[in-house]
Amino acid sequence: AWQLRYPDRLIETASGRSSPEFFENDGEAALRALEAKTIANLAKTAKGAVIATGGGAPTNAQSFNAMRDSGLVVWLRATIEELLSGLDVSTRPLLKRLSDPRATLLALDHDLQATYAAADLRLDLRGRSATEVADEPAGVIANFGDAAVSAQTGIARLYVSLGDSSKPVFLVSASVGG
Repeated sequence: AWQLRYPDRLIETASGRSSPEFFENDGEAALRALEAKTIANLAKTAKGAVIATGGGAPTNAQSFNAMRDSGLVVWLRATIEELLSGLDVSTRPLLKRLSDPRATLLALDHDLQATYAAADLRLDLRGRSATEVADEPAGVIANFGDAAVSAQTGIARLYVSLGDSSKPVFLVSASVGG
């Protein structure tokens, strides 16, 4: 089983602040710059890893290029309703001050479609469980080596075995679909 790595958690540990606090105090550009450095480092050093990013990570060209150059990028596509049902808007700096977070997510979806479409694989959640979705990347991941993909309960538990291959798999979550 591969290690599951979260760039956001590494940033929080290094900065001593949550990602929303970092965003609020230093701004989105500073957060994305630190996130890009963290992702680039993981892309170079995290062998045998599934790296779970948030939806904003691939919007930074440096981050996306590091992901594409070193591994397989999987876009976990969710509907606006699925995102809002599992999202605490009060902890999201881009959404918490808005009267209509749904409209903002729709606008972001429109703006980010081209970026997300460049992922190697798109998995539509559409109300399905992690277990139902997790087996889908096996065919694509197989192109990276001998692959076996399975899931435990919870979307964050995707286990990948690629034999001797050590390319990371990047899961881009919290992205939107209509």
